[in-house]
Amino acid sequence: MLAILLCSGLGAQSWIRKNNSPLTASGTGSFSFTIGNYGYVNRGHGIAATGDTSEMWKYDASADSWTLLPAPPVLLSKAGSFAIGNYGYAGMGYSSGILSDSFFRYDPGLNKWSVVAKFPTRQFADGGSFVTNGFGYIVGGADSAAASLTNSSYRYDPVANNWTSVANLPAQREALSGFTINDTAYALMGLKPGDSISNAVFRYLPSVDSWVKLSDFPGKSYGGRHCNFVLNNEVYFCLDSAQCWKYTPTADQWQRLPNTPFGLVVATFVIHGVAYLIPEFSANVWEFCPPVQILQTNSLSICSGNKIALSASGGNLYSWSPATGLSSTSISNPIASPADSITYIINVADSNGCHFKDSVRVNIKPFPVVQAIANRSDICFGDTTQIKATAGMGYSWTPVSGLTNPSIANPIASPTDTTRYILTATNLFGCTIQDTVTINVRPLPAIHAKAQPGTICPGDASKLSCNIRGLSYSWSPGKSLDDSVLIRTSANPLSSTTYTITATDTLGCSNKTTISLNVISAPPIIASANPSTICKGDTSLLNASGSVYYSWSPDTTLTGSVTSASNLKAFPWTSFTYTVTGTDSSGGCLNTAFVSITVSAFPASPSISENLNTLSSSASSGNQWYLNGNIIPGATNQSDTPLANGSYMVCTTNASGCSSCSKTILFDALAVTEINLFNTITLYPNPAFSEFSIDYSNSKETELTIDICNLMGEKMKTVYCGKLKSGKHRTKIQTEGLAKGVYFVILNNGNSGMICQRLIISE
Repeated sequence: MLAILLCSGLGAQSWIRKNNSPLTASGTGSFSFTIGNYGYVNRGHGIAATGDTSEMWKYDASADSWTLLPAPPVLLSKAGSFAIGNYGYAGMGYSSGILSDSFFRYDPGLNKWSVVAKFPTRQFADGGSFVTNGFGYIVGGADSAAASLTNSSYRYDPVANNWTSVANLPAQREALSGFTINDTAYALMGLKPGDSISNAVFRYLPSVDSWVKLSDFPGKSYGGRHCNFVLNNEVYFCLDSAQCWKYTPTADQWQRLPNTPFGLVVATFVIHGVAYLIPEFSANVWEFCPPVQILQTNSLSICSGNKIALSASGGNLYSWSPATGLSSTSISNPIASPADSITYIINVADSNGCHFKDSVRVNIKPFPVVQAIANRSDICFGDTTQIKATAGMGYSWTPVSGLTNPSIANPIASPTDTTRYILTATNLFGCTIQDTVTINVRPLPAIHAKAQPGTICPGDASKLSCNIRGLSYSWSPGKSLDDSVLIRTSANPLSSTTYTITATDTLGCSNKTTISLNVISAPPIIASANPSTICKGDTSLLNASGSVYYSWSPDTTLTGSVTSASNLKAFPWTSFTYTVTGTDSSGGCLNTAFVSITVSAFPASPSISENLNTLSSSASSGNQWYLNGNIIPGATNQSDTPLANGSYMVCTTNASGCSSCSKTILFDALAVTEINLFNTITLYPNPAFSEFSIDYSNSKETELTIDICNLMGEKMKTVYCGKLKSGKHRTKIQTEGLAKGVYFVILNNGNSGMICQRLIISE
């Protein structure tokens, strides 16, 4: 056997020349397939010197020998062929120069051919073929003149022995290659209409019966004759240009390999992971040694004292040297544990006689020198400390609980319990080493605080205290405390306050707690007098609000319960200020308000004098004249000239609003007579609320009208009108319909006489 080693090294492949085949000057229309341990080749279309032949040969790779087999029933050229299980199939193409639709099955056990279902059409030959999921496929092809190409695709079912049309190839092609990897099929290259060369690659998914276009083939072919074979889930293409390429379907990537030692290939088959190729018009047989992955990498690094597994594959015999630090020198994957950096050489031989050589460098790297330290190794519960690594490039701290970032050199640690942190530091060589640091967590002092009492009134004080001794203390806020650093202190805040006490033990650990002191707001006492200015002898209504219980002082000029009432009457004879003290519902907190009443004196009662039919008031200002009890609009001067006979009266009001009225005089053209109808008159209460009374007496029987007028003299209400006998009388009057304010009550007996009394109506 002549063996030619074309190239070697990591990922290299070898071409080995085998014994010549008996297929002298094999033709262009050959077909081939593999069944079990043997390859099968049909010579097909020959050259002029030898002619066409239907010879069928079997190749035994272990003996490198050929055996002649029965020929197919007809001469087949550019036939479609594939192997399914233990049978080979071939057919269609040209039979004696005529397009054929015949298809045949070869049985190696019986060593004979039999007819199977005809191909659906005889119009095309030179289609691509592949097998997936137990079915054979023929895709594309052309007629005898290659003038008409097809994209039709058909599937053969060996169990049902029938053909079925499937999804068309995305483009018309002839002389294209087909292959299958992991039940996924591929069809690529070939010729396009017009004999132009195609670099397209298509993938067929039988589960959904569809085609997908992939990346184009990046190489160059000079015709439609090329071959492919699949090794280790990768496909290799040998082209008529002697180019050799490897395609990885999972990555859709192409890799250019060294050229083949031959050109056009017409037949190929794979036996036990080794490919065999027969060039066109040649008896040469070439064996392809698949690329061998000798080592994972050309350079490895380990840390001093560590181990690493070396790895070589693709051969049968392995030899490592030197033996220093190796667990074995004759296996594919020894364990290396050298003390110093070293280069290992590997020699590999496979069952086909291919030899490969490669080397790997194992570099020994030092460990980092590292120490784990802490800023503070003793901390109080709730505190933090920083832990640090003194060297390294990559860091990992465990446990990760309580760390801000377990992957940096100096994380902040806040453990809740005493914790031992383990640092794993890695240097730039990837070597790791560990160190530890322990953080002791001290418990905080357990403290409690109380306020006695817990609720106070403004201005009162409470005792604040803490339950434990032997510590240092700090109360805050300290503004309202007697002392903010004692275990006991007195607090007198103006409003409710939450105090915080911080206690520190002998180890420096501090804890704090809070206590709330509730300050009950004093009732917001509001006091008022209505009216706040009265005339001497009148009364005013005192009113207090905002509290629950009240106490008034002094009580000498008050009517009502001075210890509980919120409102009562005051009748001071001089201007006076009253004090009211309010108590809240709990009876604990007091507040005080003050209200003043100004008492004004009545002006002197004016008198009326008459001179030449002109009436004059003794008061120089504040006058208002009345005729028959009715106000005379605009008559506010000291003098008034009557325009009609009747009963006239003048009232004068001082700056405090207190009024006094004259006696009534009867004016006529002949004489003026002063009327003194009523002996006494009393109006009470004044101020009045819902009602008031008038007590009066008269000396003789008369007609009487009692009216209530406003300060403008406008009549607001008539409360009595009728004959009045002589004697003492009392009239009760309701104030309903009258707004709060100052009024005049006028008693009028017609033209005989009138008397006016001032009245205040309060709410």
